[in-house]
Amino acid sequence: MHSNHRENFLIRKALFSSARYGPQLSKEDEEDEEMEKQKQIRQKKLKQDLSILIRKVISAANESPEDLPSLMTQNIEVVFSMQGYEGVQFLEEFIAEAESGADEFELESLTEACDYILSFSEEFVEQARVMDEENKKLIGKIIRSMTKGSETVREENLDKVLEDEKDNFTPGFLRHIEGECDRIAAAPNMTPESSKMLQTLRTIQLRVVEELGADLGEAALVLGQVLGYEKKSERLAVLQAGLMVQGVEFAKEMSALATEALEGFRELPVMADSELIVKVEEICNKIDEYIESENVFQ
Repeated sequence: MHSNHRENFLIRKALFSSARYGPQLSKEDEEDEEMEKQKQIRQKKLKQDLSILIRKVISAANESPEDLPSLMTQNIEVVFSMQGYEGVQFLEEFIAEAESGADEFELESLTEACDYILSFSEEFVEQARVMDEENKKLIGKIIRSMTKGSETVREENLDKVLEDEKDNFTPGFLRHIEGECDRIAAAPNMTPESSKMLQTLRTIQLRVVEELGADLGEAALVLGQVLGYEKKSERLAVLQAGLMVQGVEFAKEMSALATEALEGFRELPVMADSELIVKVEEICNKIDEYIESENVFQ
């Protein structure tokens, strides 16, 4: 059984190492002293994180295998960080070290865990590639609607595309737009074309956020919808758009629900996730700010 896992791991290594996802360091960057220092720090952290993840996977495999996918999702940053050759190399180093000192059972458990991590990462890379392509196609479709016909026609076309594609406006799509904006803004030389593209993407980002906010449902469901956005800026932007559409009474209802949720978290026998509590507190504060700002004008 061990030999099968070892063989699977080596096959995955060969395939995975050739399917890198994301930007790679250039030779010039590698020669830069500061970049090399940062690379070493990043590699050290990655190796430590992988070592911890392997132990968690071994434990889950022995105690509750059904929790393995959830465990990997909770450690998705580690999975993302290992894209390319070095992550696979670290896994192979762990196996090589175990082969010289661990017993057969420990070696098999470690090899199986490494094979599982690599398998999950392989699937993650493919899903990321597909999502990246789909997001680019969607942005292209929106941009085309903004470039044909008179100003009135362009606005009508944009409204229609935004309405038709609403179900595809996921947190991942918003993150993709933000990433494209950051990439263009970070370019050493900003050309008129790239400046125009950045402006266009920011416009799309704003309209998508407005569309998402306008589509928020009943107050009892909004909290869960808004919490689905990982980045604070995304959560609060969508929330703000929704409050502006729904009005003060809706905001008051949602404020009461969010406050009740916070109190419920704090009264649980086991403390709720601290990150979740922070998110709800931020939402409460944003709602209160909106209500206060509206009351000024009444």
